[in-house]
Amino acid sequence: MLRWATARRARQVARGAAPGSLTTVAAEADRATVNLLTQHSFAPLNQFRLHLRRVLTGDLPAPLLPNGSTLRQVREDELAARVALHRAVWHPSRVTLPAYRRLRATAGYAADLDLIAVAPDGTLAAYCICWHDPVNQTGLFEPLGTAAAYRRHGLARAIVREGLRRLAVRGARVALVAAESVNPAAVALYDAEGFRLASRQRYYARADGAPGL
Repeated sequence: MLRWATARRARQVARGAAPGSLTTVAAEADRATVNLLTQHSFAPLNQFRLHLRRVLTGDLPAPLLPNGSTLRQVREDELAARVALHRAVWHPSRVTLPAYRRLRATAGYAADLDLIAVAPDGTLAAYCICWHDPVNQTGLFEPLGTAAAYRRHGLARAIVREGLRRLAVRGARVALVAAESVNPAAVALYDAEGFRLASRQRYYARADGAPGL
């Protein structure tokens, strides 16, 4: 896989792509993969993907919304607006309306776990999809985002709390989410809502043209 990715990247540069690097991640506890990467000129970066975990026990805090805002699941007539919100949050994004429709048709998707926060004027301001695994009694938040104009209003926190509540009702005992260490606002949000570090992956980068493959 590393040889394939390196060769593909070399062809891109040969066709005029700006020089850069290949990037990947490896769990800190996975010494075999870490050793493989370092042997092939991948250098560790001071950047991590944090895997966070929250036990769903006791009373869960209720979502608190700014005056006039509402929280509910996505309606069929606003799928395009929901896609536009995702693309704005994660620009540049390749998500399209057909791709979102396919996601909604997958076996693991539950409409009542596809949540949005709606501003008083009807604008979709924040969103999250939760995924429930009934066998392992876990729930995953992926993805979650807030439009730039509505950040720091408590909408993401409200959605997280509602997601936790709905997952607990379905029987989940643990909630999971991943956050990037370069996004301290997201890390702080999850920490405030009771998520704790379970494990982390370090990023590694290999400069174009580096020897070793």
